[in-house]
Amino acid sequence: MILSEMVLRKNQQFIKQSMPFLTFLSSLFGRIKSKPVFGYNPDGLKKNEVEELQQLEQDGYLNFDSIKVAETFPLTPALLLGMLITYSLKGSFLEII
Repeated sequence: MILSEMVLRKNQQFIKQSMPFLTFLSSLFGRIKSKPVFGYNPDGLKKNEVEELQQLEQDGYLNFDSIKVAETFPLTPALLLGMLITYSLKGSFLEII
């Protein structure tokens, strides 16, 4: 699960902030002013981070009701499908059109 929003700690509360592409790049290179607690890892959330978010919600520390999650597309099956189509057509699909 990859978050589309960052979760930042502000005083004793946690707030969410949208994560545009430039903010995401800045967070990867360590050039962001306030480091997010959750939502800056391109590998997604680990199981313990999900459990920690759930615990923070139960304890009332989160200042929001929901958080956006990015839908990812599995790249390997798409590449395999493209390879099979190309192989079965014995060349480029564009030559047929």
